Amino acid sequence: METITKIMMTIITEQNLEKSIIHDLEDLGVNAYTIIEARGKGDSGIKSGTWMNDTNIQIELILDSELATKIYNFISDTKKYDNYSMMVYLSEVKVLKRH
Repeated sequence: METITKIMMTIITEQNLEKSIIHDLEDLGVNAYTIIEARGKGDSGIKSGTWMNDTNIQIELILDSELATKIYNFISDTKKYDNYSMMVYLSEVKVLKRH
């Protein structure tokens, strides 16, 4: 079994940002992602998913380290998302290399 090491970036944010953040990610070079509806409790309160503005999404990306850094810096440096709840974290993952 051959694997390659990649970076998994997970972005958890408000659902109403989905179109905007996907647009930004694609502009930065992302061509694949997974979006999952997310519910839970954290610093920004409880997100029950009952109403549209009470729902979070989780965006997962598998990236090379260069693109992960580019996206992370964009999200960190832009003021566009300052007034929204957002968490970004990175994990090193091993991905099965397909022949």
